[in-house]
Amino acid sequence: MSDLHEGAVDDEAERSDEPASAPGGPSRRSLIVGGLVAGLLIGAALGWFTSRGSDDDQEADDPVLDEEAPETAEAAAAFLVAWERGRTATFLSGSLLERTTSSGAVMELPIVVAQLPPDRVVSTGASVEGTVDGLAVVCDEQLDGLVHCQQQEAAGGAADGGAAFDAGVAAEMTALRGYVEGELPLYRVAQEGECFALRLARAVLAPPYGQNARFCFDATSGAPSLQHVERTDGTDTVTLVSVRADIDAADVARVAAGEIDQELLDG
Repeated sequence: MSDLHEGAVDDEAERSDEPASAPGGPSRRSLIVGGLVAGLLIGAALGWFTSRGSDDDQEADDPVLDEEAPETAEAAAAFLVAWERGRTATFLSGSLLERTTSSGAVMELPIVVAQLPPDRVVSTGASVEGTVDGLAVVCDEQLDGLVHCQQQEAAGGAADGGAAFDAGVAAEMTALRGYVEGELPLYRVAQEGECFALRLARAVLAPPYGQNARFCFDATSGAPSLQHVERTDGTDTVTLVSVRADIDAADVARVAAGEIDQELLDG
């Protein structure tokens, strides 16, 4: 489950205004989580997932970057440091994903991430995906209404799980550097505090972070606190509700089993 393609959607999602399905089989909800929760975003009740018309009375309270913040190589370098910290930190976080489509529909989904490297699990109520004790875990709600799980040995297994995790993060960072570094980067980056604005600087088919994106990180834990991606077909926003860094293997196991502490989502 790569976090490098935040908010990626497939053709079916574009047609149906639903989250996309992950390559290889996990549910549409699973991909939106894997994509949107940065090194970022599947056991809470399905009632959390709602679809409704646009609400003109809603007010966004997301952090806003200073429009005068300069786009610099230093900002890009700081963004890479913050991203890598978010992928390697230890935390248990609860966030809310809101997807607004170009048709005006709004969908919401809770996201819980338990990250205790090399273990990492992402849950959205009806789906779970991640790696625990060297085992790749994928759980999805099936047609019978029950959540079914599959486990298989992850790359490297339990013995080399740490090395496999490090290699995965390294590969992700190499790709991300290719997006924001160089004389003609794909994205220009501006920084204000713990937030970074990405602006698409070159015309490409299906840019990974849309035309504009904003990423913020919690200064204490390193966890992603805001992920906002704007595309021509809609906008995805993942907002952190709460986070704690004092977690252990039992917390990871609970999230992997589909259990979600409601306090994480209530703040």
